[in-house]
Amino acid sequence: MFSTRRRTVITAAAVLETGIVGWWLGHGAVWLLAMLAAVTLADCAIGVVRRRAMSDLAGVELGAVLVAVLVRSADVLLTLAVAGACAAWLIRPDRQSPARPAA
Repeated sequence: MFSTRRRTVITAAAVLETGIVGWWLGHGAVWLLAMLAAVTLADCAIGVVRRRAMSDLAGVELGAVLVAVLVRSADVLLTLAVAGACAAWLIRPDRQSPARPAA
């Protein structure tokens, strides 16, 4: 399949392209943050289901909080902090590796 580095580049490109389209349509920051939330939720849900990585539940929670913050039109600083946490979660090392069996 794809290497971890290539997946990270593809994910970043998809998020940025959606943000660029959003800016062109007049709502760039909202589109960019919504895409970041969608990618975080999708990646972490796949992590829980396919890789059996229960640590990705925290990523699902981060994505859900970002969606809630966007829907409630919360403070800009809070929104950027949650979006930064989502981005940091997506680029963490070894996010694509399967869960290790208990020894």
